Amino acid sequence: MRFKLFAALLLSISAPLAQALQTDIQPPRTFVEAKKVAWKIYAERPTDFYCGCKYEGNRIDLKSCGYTPRKNANRAGRVEWEHIVPAWVIGNQRQCWQKGGRKNCTASDPVFSAAEADLHNLVPSIGEVNGDRSNMALGMSTEKPTQYGQCKTVVDFKGDVTMPREEVRGAAARVYLYMADRYKLRLSSQDRKTYEAWNRMYPVNEWEQWRNQKTACAMGWGNNYVGKVDLSRCSGTTGKSKALSSAASGATTPVLATSSTSSPYSCSPRKTCGQMTSCAEARYRLEQCGDHRIDGDNDGTPCEALCK
Repeated sequence: MRFKLFAALLLSISAPLAQALQTDIQPPRTFVEAKKVAWKIYAERPTDFYCGCKYEGNRIDLKSCGYTPRKNANRAGRVEWEHIVPAWVIGNQRQCWQKGGRKNCTASDPVFSAAEADLHNLVPSIGEVNGDRSNMALGMSTEKPTQYGQCKTVVDFKGDVTMPREEVRGAAARVYLYMADRYKLRLSSQDRKTYEAWNRMYPVNEWEQWRNQKTACAMGWGNNYVGKVDLSRCSGTTGKSKALSSAASGATTPVLATSSTSSPYSCSPRKTCGQMTSCAEARYRLEQCGDHRIDGDNDGTPCEALCK
């Protein structure tokens, strides 16, 4: 039984690597590198993911989709690169996160770095929506889509879930399923049912096929939940094998380590600054749980009243 499980796992992780090695494509090694590539990919179709707003440079054209800022007009006006599967979800299942949060994982864990830089998981987003969503799961909500004007995405703060507009639910679901398979991420049974249902309900469209092909040309492999890609169409590929960097090849590491932590704090349930008792707890929530809502001005200091 162990041999069969190992063989199946080896097969699932070796195919994308073998595909990449047939070309001279090297995936981005870091999130910083990935964002630079993403700007180039989406320059052909500069539209944000959650609301369908057009953008030019890093400035969102809010009128193009009827977006009304909920609270932070400055952040609403800029493009941010959003992980569909939040970095917190990826890192919280890694030992590195327990010992120093995202910063430590980026610096010390090649599997996390590869997942963080995976362009299949990266989309342009209105900054305010990206900040409001934080590390919420994607799912259904009974709240009406009115908080961002004509944008149909809902960030349900009470339910701790974000419901994307219908046009991208299928795409989001297929990214979640791809990331779970590739990086061995654990999904709750409810989340998996939701994403599998969205995958069925919202078929792959032309935009998603375009995105998959373009992303494959930057990564070396496609998202098989979307469909096949043709790497021979990628400019600059020669068919010659080029060794991947250790950080990129680390994405195929099959085991996601987890460990317990002796911290007196936890990430659940979600708390407001007023519900916390110390700056130490606030910093834990920001750095370990990735709850950026408690750092409203994005200066790295959470809950200003506690962390004076």
